[in-house]
Amino acid sequence: MKKFMAILLAIPLLTMSSCSVHFPPRDRDIVRIFDADYIARYADTLNTMFDYDWLVISEEERFEIPERMDIGPAQFIEWTIEYQDGNGDTRHFVLNNELGFAWQVERYVERYIGAYFRQNFLDVYMEDFPLAPSTNVFAFIARAGLNLHLPENQEWKRATDEYKRQLATPDGAIRLAQLTPANVFEMAPIRLSIWITLGDDVDMYNQDVAGYAIRQIESMMESINSFTGNRLNAQINMNHEHNQHEWNYIQGEQVFDLTWGYFDRYVFESYKGVFW
Repeated sequence: MKKFMAILLAIPLLTMSSCSVHFPPRDRDIVRIFDADYIARYADTLNTMFDYDWLVISEEERFEIPERMDIGPAQFIEWTIEYQDGNGDTRHFVLNNELGFAWQVERYVERYIGAYFRQNFLDVYMEDFPLAPSTNVFAFIARAGLNLHLPENQEWKRATDEYKRQLATPDGAIRLAQLTPANVFEMAPIRLSIWITLGDDVDMYNQDVAGYAIRQIESMMESINSFTGNRLNAQINMNHEHNQHEWNYIQGEQVFDLTWGYFDRYVFESYKGVFW
């Protein structure tokens, strides 16, 4: 009986020892290696994007540890491409082979355009007001993001998804060599989201101050619309404590009484026959 009990006690110890020896590696410990040559793979698309006039000025191997805990480090290649835009200005498009090609084109245009209108319009027209950190100008390409399960929104989702997929192809490429902030609304189905949050020390209960702030925003929008050839798509929100004002532009026209949350749907409809 004692010998039998000893054998039973030994079994858990052997099992525990076996588990510790053969414990599988965590995903966090596995280096993800990306070696695809995007320059060769997307050469035809890049030629279309840059009108055959582009130069890879750097190629670097990168190693990054993500913030996420469920995936390991990434080893990938990053290229910097130099080109001339529609204004003849030198610009740089940074591309890596870890992320999708089309996604990187989309983000590049969105960040470029958002930053341009922030620096050249919002910061200029609102320079007399302290602005909260949430103030910014965002640009979005072909968004579909509300009630996509509804039948009436299926065309919206399919068309915008296909447009983004085609960004990686010569036929669907955005012509960055021709694109400028002034013609961007003709070159891509894009819209601005302008968030203006005034600092707490702005006395919006003072009618002179409130009126001046609103006039500056309206002047800014008129200036942007004129700059873009009356093609502006934008939602503008001004917030201060409990006060909120909103303006909407679609294809250069100020519009009112829109269904809440469906601004991107209205923009989608305005580009039918152009991009889808």
